[in-house]
Amino acid sequence: MRIRISALLLLLLLNACHYQAGYPVAQCPLKTIYVQPIIKDALVANISGVLTRQLREELVRTSILKVVTKESGADARLETHLVRYDPSVSSVSTDDALTAHSLSLKATARCSLQDTNTGYYYFKDREFTVDVSIRSATEGQTAEYQAIPLLARDLAKKIIVAIGMQKGLKE
Repeated sequence: MRIRISALLLLLLLNACHYQAGYPVAQCPLKTIYVQPIIKDALVANISGVLTRQLREELVRTSILKVVTKESGADARLETHLVRYDPSVSSVSTDDALTAHSLSLKATARCSLQDTNTGYYYFKDREFTVDVSIRSATEGQTAEYQAIPLLARDLAKKIIVAIGMQKGLKE
């Protein structure tokens, strides 16, 4: 009898939980989005195109919103400024200080998500920061070039999660 009551309580408890795996997107009031090309306010080569592509691909992959190619056909517009980029190299070998064995990249993007029909901002100038560290036996510039897609992917994922969290706004 005790086991039945415990099992019943456990089932009731699990049924009361509203956990949903993945991105919290079920109630997002937006259907389509236009992702503007990234605006670089920080000095870094090769990241704006990569980050724009990563944002669009992540939106498609997660099925949060349909990505459109023209702002006029979108419910929302995502504007992203890359405001900070900080590469950092370090050497773990005391004999060879010129070879970068460890590379850390840190980037900050400032984003705004705006309803194109009403002008309402779901969020404005929200900052997202990510860090990526890799080990490398190659020169620092080569490792940095190879790590930028990783940095862009992580930054895109953070931004997409914030878009998906817009579930209780403006129905």
